[in-house]
Amino acid sequence: MPRAFSDMLVVSHVEGKGNGVLTKKSLGAGVEVFREDPVVYVSGKRNVCDCCLVECDDCKRCTACKQVWYCNRKCQRAAWNVHKLECRYLQNVPSSPPGEQPHQSFRFIGRCLVLSESQGHGGVLPELADMATHLAEYKQSSEVLACNSMSICNAEMQSIGSALYPQISKINHSCDPNCVIIFAGKTACLRAVQPVAADEELTICYIDLLQTLEDRQAQLKMQYHFTCQCSVCAGADESDRRRKANTIRVVSDDAVAVYHAEDSHGNFGTGVSDCDAVAALANAKKFLRGAGSSLGENSPHRCQVLNVASDRCCDLQLFRESLHFALKTLPCYGLYYGRHHPLHAVQLMRIAKLHLALDDLRGGVDFSLQALTMLRLTHGESHPLVSDAMAMYHGAREEYERQHR
Repeated sequence: MPRAFSDMLVVSHVEGKGNGVLTKKSLGAGVEVFREDPVVYVSGKRNVCDCCLVECDDCKRCTACKQVWYCNRKCQRAAWNVHKLECRYLQNVPSSPPGEQPHQSFRFIGRCLVLSESQGHGGVLPELADMATHLAEYKQSSEVLACNSMSICNAEMQSIGSALYPQISKINHSCDPNCVIIFAGKTACLRAVQPVAADEELTICYIDLLQTLEDRQAQLKMQYHFTCQCSVCAGADESDRRRKANTIRVVSDDAVAVYHAEDSHGNFGTGVSDCDAVAALANAKKFLRGAGSSLGENSPHRCQVLNVASDRCCDLQLFRESLHFALKTLPCYGLYYGRHHPLHAVQLMRIAKLHLALDDLRGGVDFSLQALTMLRLTHGESHPLVSDAMAMYHGAREEYERQHR
């Protein structure tokens, strides 16, 4: 029996997937569909307030546990009803790595259990019964929480925390989703980025799409315990368009090269990790000249290294080099993310800023307009990032026209 959780949406059986979320009326691209606040959330960074999730450079930590950070006393007092239940336990937890909140997963699961016990549910949130429809073989609450939690992202789509959204977690995955999640603080906003017909299923993407088919499938199987059968994964052109020449894995933004590239003898070479900006840039360039040079422009592995190189150039204020690397990512972004993905929009805005940093007004105008057009679809007119892109575009355009009168 279908169950409605808003005037527009209904939970119903979807062939081959169990339950899913369908829309009761057609939706246009760019429409905000649904908003939800989390039942549980934690910050994941020391420069992010654990109450309001505002990013600030002078967050103050709890003086008792010294493990949780707040932007001001007002937020600290507002969060105390929850934090007081974990504070004494965190006092015995070893300090976390620089820049990170302590043991984010531990705190997240702990808060879920505390909340459920306080509501008299014996350690299991009532919403978990619905969430477990995809995970009948996994009975532990931690498994269910891991599969249904969601990263909270800032405007640039960088993770700043974890949260549990009971309604949004019912939406199924697709590698070609018709909806995206954008955040306003801790509030998750579901937005349609493609037209959706009445009675059609809504889908979001659970993972980063900038991966090969094999890597996407492996991550979904390991983290969410299913094999994706969406149109992209089942498409006959997947292996032709997105075939990987080697298997190369970049482990993080700041650890440039931990990769495995098979040579003609079947041997695998290993790079280095945990580098500073100078060493990281050197490793990225070395990879791009070596193993990466054999990969096509559509290789997601090559694209990841290009992003690392561009980021580290920015750190070193080498803006022309940063732009050079960033521009080379666009074919891959267009192929894997398409024209309606927040990360593609953010990349275009970043490229616009680099053009302007180099006093290239024409490039700044072109790319800020592209970014603005995509951000209006993915983030909505009222989002601060759209306002920033609009100001950038109009400022660059006015200055360009003034200089070319």
